[in-house]
Amino acid sequence: MGHSVKKSLKYLAIAASGIVVLGVAYVVSITTLSDPLSKTLRKNTENSFNGYVDLLMTKTATGSLNSVDKAIMNAGTASSIAITKFIYPEASALLHHYVYGDGSDLQLPSDYFQTSEYLNAQIDSLGNGQHGPINFKQEEDWRLSLVFNPYFLQVTPQKVKIYHPQIEFAPVKGEQEPIFVALGKMKLKIYDNLFSAMNPTPFYAYAEWEAQ
Repeated sequence: MGHSVKKSLKYLAIAASGIVVLGVAYVVSITTLSDPLSKTLRKNTENSFNGYVDLLMTKTATGSLNSVDKAIMNAGTASSIAITKFIYPEASALLHHYVYGDGSDLQLPSDYFQTSEYLNAQIDSLGNGQHGPINFKQEEDWRLSLVFNPYFLQVTPQKVKIYHPQIEFAPVKGEQEPIFVALGKMKLKIYDNLFSAMNPTPFYAYAEWEAQ
């Protein structure tokens, strides 16, 4: 390999490393920091992303998506599943099964549900029996809201089960209510019909654990 080629590759590697560092710094800034610059960047990012999602929601509801929109939605869905796997693993597994699954029952890990302060307060308050559907505000439990909202509870002295008999997002057309995904201090908007447009398969989802 010639000296000039090695030199070019070296510069490319340095440039790529610099881009990665800047990208990481930008993500950290908009999701975790509270200085004036980070707040401005966060607000601009939220406005741009949420504005485009609003546009996609409207185009989906009116049947006016073009091939570029559909490609972006497919890429966005795959990216959402990959990114949320580390932050909201239950929601990531549920979305993957909904969009790409075969409709079979999905058992989710119960680790988070067992430790949710909101959910444990509900279980203590409701006591043994069959309960639901139970609706709640996202801010009461962000992680739970991205999996089950509403949800059903089956509580016995031996076991607790949280479930939904049919995971099925809102239809493509009709009024849409936004769902917000919290990424640190940043909140991004999403709509059910963006996933419903991908011909997903409804299914039964649940998690269960021994009562304490």
